[in-house]
Amino acid sequence: MRYVLIMAGGSGKRLWPLSRQDMPKQLLRVLGGKSLLRIAYERLDGIVPPDQVLVCTGADYADIVAAELPELKPANILGEPEGRDSLNAVAWPAAVLAARDPDAVIAVVTADHLMHPISAFQSAVLEAFEVAESAEDFLVTFGVVPTAPHTGYGYLRRGETIPDHPDVFSVIEFKEKPDRATAEEYPRLW
Repeated sequence: MRYVLIMAGGSGKRLWPLSRQDMPKQLLRVLGGKSLLRIAYERLDGIVPPDQVLVCTGADYADIVAAELPELKPANILGEPEGRDSLNAVAWPAAVLAARDPDAVIAVVTADHLMHPISAFQSAVLEAFEVAESAEDFLVTFGVVPTAPHTGYGYLRRGETIPDHPDVFSVIEFKEKPDRATAEEYPRLW
């Protein structure tokens, strides 16, 4: 079965003084009276039903998340007792889902991104589910073609296309946050 995990962690320091320890950025009502978390949740409409959406957040924010997304079952709001990093925010919910549904296929999204047009995002996620379900060992990631070299991003080196999915490529290599000289070489190499 398909599930979506929304990562909604963070300590609230990135948009200080708007966000703060007791009200991180993903819970601020910043766009049209909606929080980034609410916008992320609404962007999933039509991809999976509400009972197949989970949110991983800090334990201190679980009640605020529940109030923000009352359509979620309390068991689908996973409050981390201690924030660590993205790996833990994905691995722990994946383990929870594996115990609930050994056939779970999970899309992981964040609560602090804006996507437009939403229909393109939804189409991409649905295609990613199809690709992930086509083989037991597939992990699907999204990438954006860089417009300039940058040392703060990870780079994916594309391989061949995936059969029946002409816009989906295998990944030959991933390079996390290269130095400037390496980032400047990538357009010629990749």
